[in-house]
Amino acid sequence: RMDGRSGGVAPGSEPESPSDVDRRAVEEELDAEAVFRLGPVGHIATWPEPARAMYGYDPEAVLFQRLDTLFAREDGAEVERLLGATADDPGRSEGWHVRADGSVFWATLTVLPVWSDDLDGYVVISRDTT
Repeated sequence: RMDGRSGGVAPGSEPESPSDVDRRAVEEELDAEAVFRLGPVGHIATWPEPARAMYGYDPEAVLFQRLDTLFAREDGAEVERLLGATADDPGRSEGWHVRADGSVFWATLTVLPVWSDDLDGYVVISRDTT
Protein backbone atom coordinates (compact mmCIF):
# COMPACT_ATOMS: atom_id res chain seq x y z
CA ARG A 1 0.00 0.00 0.00
CA MET A 2 1.38 3.40 -0.98
CA ASP A 3 1.79 6.00 1.73
CA GLY A 4 1.05 8.92 -0.61
CA ARG A 5 3.97 11.04 0.65
CA SER A 6 7.09 9.43 -0.68
CA GLY A 7 5.54 7.12 -3.26
CA GLY A 8 6.78 4.17 -1.23
CA VAL A 9 5.06 1.45 0.68
CA ALA A 10 3.48 2.54 3.97
CA PRO A 11 5.18 1.06 7.03
CA GLY A 12 3.60 -2.19 8.17
CA SER A 13 1.79 -2.89 4.90
CA GLU A 14 2.53 -5.11 1.94
CA PRO A 15 3.06 -3.76 -1.57
CA GLU A 16 0.13 -4.33 -3.92
CA SER A 17 0.40 -7.35 -6.15
CA PRO A 18 0.01 -6.89 -9.90
CA SER A 19 -3.39 -8.62 -9.72
CA ASP A 20 -4.56 -6.10 -7.05
CA VAL A 21 -3.46 -3.23 -9.27
CA ASP A 22 -5.19 -4.79 -12.31
CA ARG A 23 -8.41 -5.40 -10.36
CA ARG A 24 -8.45 -1.83 -9.06
CA ALA A 25 -7.89 -0.49 -12.59
CA VAL A 26 -10.82 -2.54 -13.90
CA GLU A 27 -13.06 -1.37 -11.04
CA GLU A 28 -12.16 2.26 -11.75
CA GLU A 29 -12.98 1.76 -15.43
CA LEU A 30 -16.35 0.18 -14.60
CA ASP A 31 -17.19 3.04 -12.22
CA ALA A 32 -16.77 5.42 -15.16
CA GLU A 33 -19.32 3.59 -17.35
CA ALA A 34 -23.06 3.09 -17.34
CA VAL A 35 -25.03 0.88 -19.71
CA PHE A 36 -28.74 1.43 -20.22
CA ARG A 37 -31.42 0.85 -22.84
CA LEU A 38 -33.49 3.12 -25.02
CA GLY A 39 -36.78 2.23 -26.64
CA PRO A 40 -37.11 2.31 -30.44
CA VAL A 41 -37.86 6.07 -30.56
CA GLY A 42 -35.06 7.07 -28.18
CA HIS A 43 -36.76 7.22 -24.80
CA ILE A 44 -34.84 5.88 -21.79
CA ALA A 45 -36.23 2.40 -21.08
CA THR A 46 -33.92 1.13 -18.32
CA TRP A 47 -31.94 3.00 -15.68
CA PRO A 48 -29.62 0.68 -13.72
CA GLU A 49 -27.64 1.62 -10.62
CA PRO A 50 -24.42 2.59 -12.48
CA ALA A 51 -26.42 5.13 -14.53
CA ARG A 52 -28.02 6.50 -11.37
CA ALA A 53 -24.60 6.76 -9.74
CA MET A 54 -23.07 8.55 -12.76
CA TYR A 55 -25.91 10.97 -13.47
CA GLY A 56 -27.57 11.23 -10.05
CA TYR A 57 -31.09 10.85 -11.42
CA ASP A 58 -33.55 8.47 -9.80
CA PRO A 59 -35.23 6.16 -12.32
CA GLU A 60 -38.57 7.99 -11.94
CA ALA A 61 -36.95 11.21 -13.18
CA VAL A 62 -35.52 9.82 -16.44
CA LEU A 63 -37.47 6.74 -17.49
CA PHE A 64 -39.48 7.46 -20.65
CA GLN A 65 -37.60 10.76 -21.17
CA ARG A 66 -35.66 11.38 -24.38
CA LEU A 67 -31.94 10.72 -24.40
CA ASP A 68 -31.14 14.42 -24.79
CA THR A 69 -32.49 14.93 -21.25
CA LEU A 70 -28.98 13.88 -20.21
CA PHE A 71 -27.22 16.41 -22.44
CA ALA A 72 -26.14 19.77 -20.99
CA ARG A 73 -28.07 21.37 -23.83
CA GLU A 74 -30.94 19.64 -25.52
CA ASP A 75 -29.91 18.55 -28.98
CA GLY A 76 -32.62 16.73 -30.87
CA ALA A 77 -30.53 16.62 -34.05
CA GLU A 78 -27.71 14.85 -32.20
CA VAL A 79 -30.16 12.29 -30.78
CA GLU A 80 -31.58 11.61 -34.23
CA ARG A 81 -28.05 11.12 -35.58
CA LEU A 82 -27.28 8.67 -32.75
CA LEU A 83 -30.52 6.78 -33.36
CA GLY A 84 -29.43 6.29 -36.96
CA ALA A 85 -26.76 3.90 -35.70
CA THR A 86 -26.38 0.52 -37.31
CA ALA A 87 -24.68 -2.66 -36.16
CA ASP A 88 -21.84 -1.85 -38.55
CA ASP A 89 -21.68 1.82 -37.60
CA PRO A 90 -22.57 2.50 -33.93
CA GLY A 91 -23.57 6.02 -33.03
CA ARG A 92 -20.86 7.85 -31.11
CA SER A 93 -20.96 11.22 -29.42
CA GLU A 94 -18.85 13.30 -27.06
CA GLY A 95 -20.13 16.25 -25.11
CA TRP A 96 -21.24 17.78 -21.86
CA HIS A 97 -23.85 15.86 -19.90
CA VAL A 98 -25.79 17.13 -16.92
CA ARG A 99 -26.25 15.48 -13.56
CA ALA A 100 -29.38 15.76 -11.45
CA ASP A 101 -27.65 18.37 -9.25
CA GLY A 102 -26.96 20.57 -12.29
CA SER A 103 -23.22 19.84 -12.48
CA VAL A 104 -21.82 18.81 -15.84
CA PHE A 105 -19.30 16.23 -16.97
CA TRP A 106 -17.72 15.28 -20.29
CA ALA A 107 -19.11 12.00 -21.57
CA THR A 108 -18.75 9.75 -24.54
CA LEU A 109 -21.78 7.79 -25.69
CA THR A 110 -21.91 4.73 -27.87
CA VAL A 111 -25.35 3.78 -29.14
CA LEU A 112 -25.97 0.32 -30.59
CA PRO A 113 -29.28 -0.84 -32.12
CA VAL A 114 -30.91 -4.02 -30.81
CA TRP A 115 -32.89 -5.99 -33.38
CA SER A 116 -35.19 -8.98 -33.39
CA ASP A 117 -37.55 -8.89 -36.39
CA ASP A 118 -37.89 -5.15 -35.88
CA LEU A 119 -35.90 -2.54 -34.05
CA ASP A 120 -36.32 -3.30 -30.33
CA GLY A 121 -34.39 -0.25 -29.16
CA TYR A 122 -30.82 0.62 -28.36
CA VAL A 123 -28.09 -0.12 -25.87
CA VAL A 124 -26.28 3.00 -24.69
CA ILE A 125 -22.83 2.93 -23.15
CA SER A 126 -22.11 6.19 -21.36
CA ARG A 127 -18.59 6.89 -20.17
CA ASP A 128 -17.53 9.75 -17.90
CA THR A 129 -14.28 10.98 -19.46
CA THR A 130 -13.95 14.13 -17.38
